[in-house]
Amino acid sequence: DVNRNDYRAWNGLGQAYEILGLNGYCIYYYSRAAQLKPDDSRMLVSLGEAYEKMDKIPNALKCYYKAHSTGDIEGMALFKLAK
Repeated sequence: DVNRNDYRAWNGLGQAYEILGLNGYCIYYYSRAAQLKPDDSRMLVSLGEAYEKMDKIPNALKCYYKAHSTGDIEGMALFKLAK
């Protein structure tokens, strides 16, 4: 069965498109994952990185701020904000 509410599937698709360098698709799938699990800082950082690759810096910063405010498990959001 397909579970459209499984954030892991959306996140996995985002990762696949990130590897392929298709950042527009990557943003779509990471956004869906982040909607389903909004408190996961890793997905928010991944989404921010995809925005950054497309020169959508204001969107990237929003993702990094949100990731930092949700706990930033790996500390990457703060690192990205410091750049």
